[in-house]
Amino acid sequence: MLSVVPSVIHARFCLYQSMLQLVLESIMRDKIMEHIQKHKLIKESQHGFVKGRSRLTNLLVFLEEGTNYIDSGYPVDVIYLDFHKAFNKVPHGRFVLKLEAHGIGGEILKWVENWLSERKQRVVLGGEFS
Repeated sequence: MLSVVPSVIHARFCLYQSMLQLVLESIMRDKIMEHIQKHKLIKESQHGFVKGRSRLTNLLVFLEEGTNYIDSGYPVDVIYLDFHKAFNKVPHGRFVLKLEAHGIGGEILKWVENWLSERKQRVVLGGEFS
């Protein structure tokens, strides 16, 4: 029975740590989005990372515009790319520089830098680490 207690305590600590991370991410996202909207840094056509918009709304707008062109007799060629996981591939240093170039600085920028630095993720299943 005693061997179970440390794993339960560890699991609870990990749960609280994850919840704290989610709260901080939410605060950072809200502050960054507030700045972006205030300074009109996102075009009206942007769908990703915008509340109430998604890849689906992007496809619906595209379908409407494409259908209008076809109905008007214009030819339409399409190349559609989905960068759903692109954020995971962006070099963190470049991302921080872009935020700074768009006027995001101070504590928010420091939080982003600290959050991105030395990030590692692993999965533990049955005592085995990935």
